Amino acid sequence: MEPKFRLETEMGYGEYRRFSRTVMLRVNHIALVALFMMAVLAVLSYLTWDAFYLILAVLVPAIFWLVIEYKTKKAYASNKAMQGMKSEYLFYDDHFEAKSSLGTSEISYGQLYLVLETKEDFYLMIGRNQGCALEKSRFPDGLSEFLRGLPGHKKA
Repeated sequence: MEPKFRLETEMGYGEYRRFSRTVMLRVNHIALVALFMMAVLAVLSYLTWDAFYLILAVLVPAIFWLVIEYKTKKAYASNKAMQGMKSEYLFYDDHFEAKSSLGTSEISYGQLYLVLETKEDFYLMIGRNQGCALEKSRFPDGLSEFLRGLPGHKKA
């Protein structure tokens, strides 16, 4: 059977960083955790009249950002097989195939946890923290519309 669409990608650090940030912010809602922590610290500051908690509340976003950056760099650096990995995606009516140096996977669209679209990418999420990052700039004509029609599509 001939695929409807064929796409080749390469996973560099920039792509991995965008994917990681999007997953943390849009799928795992880490920003809500940071906001909750800021609110708790602000309330503690008010109740105890201690400025330390207020300063800490203001620093929470910076701390979260630094931790996310560190964890992203560490995860990418520790996975040598993923660095610069080239993948080929073949899209059919009911499933897609992902081929790389690590192997081949066949995933039906019904198995997808989420199809997340950002300004630059589509993420075909297999679980909360695992998915395929597809750069829109490499898309053949019609692939964006096809992916938007999949169940679970959501714009970030």
